[in-house]
Amino acid sequence: MNDFKNIQDLWQQQHKPSAYSADELIYKAQEQKRKSSRKQMATIVVLFTLIAIIAGLWIITPLGNWVSTGLAIMFMAIFIRVGLEAYSYMRIQNIKVDEFSEVYRSKIMSFYRFRKNLVSLVTAVTVVLYISGFLMMLPTFKATLPNWFFIYIVVFLIVGIPIATYLLIKQARNEIRDLKELINMM
Repeated sequence: MNDFKNIQDLWQQQHKPSAYSADELIYKAQEQKRKSSRKQMATIVVLFTLIAIIAGLWIITPLGNWVSTGLAIMFMAIFIRVGLEAYSYMRIQNIKVDEFSEVYRSKIMSFYRFRKNLVSLVTAVTVVLYISGFLMMLPTFKATLPNWFFIYIVVFLIVGIPIATYLLIKQARNEIRDLKELINMM
């Protein structure tokens, strides 16, 4: 009886024929690729801007104190994420939407798994490193900044981190949903 159940499960999991014509699939895949490329380029530009700002601050900060170490951690976290976004951008540019459907499907599935890991795991690690670097600088901020400005920073962290986390999770879910939709079209 188990063999029959296994065969039935395998039958249910097999690839279902597409309701779209080949031209429609190619067009939809090209549109999804353009959307994904634009999002990735925007992310890369924003992250490079952050790198430039943090690198500038790190250069003007004397080495050997918590501010320098915190900025270095923040710089490293963003730099790693930019590198992975650039790699992801190159990967999607190398996927040809008019390839043989099984080759395209395997490439897009591989890209989907990579993006899913990047969006969920790497983003979380990057955010934790970034926040850790910023928290390392708080004692120096408390000692050097006016009290009202330090309180502003702390309140901003308490309010801003949950909002930023919510927005990152929402963006990640949207991207994963779009990728699943593309894969389900095939």
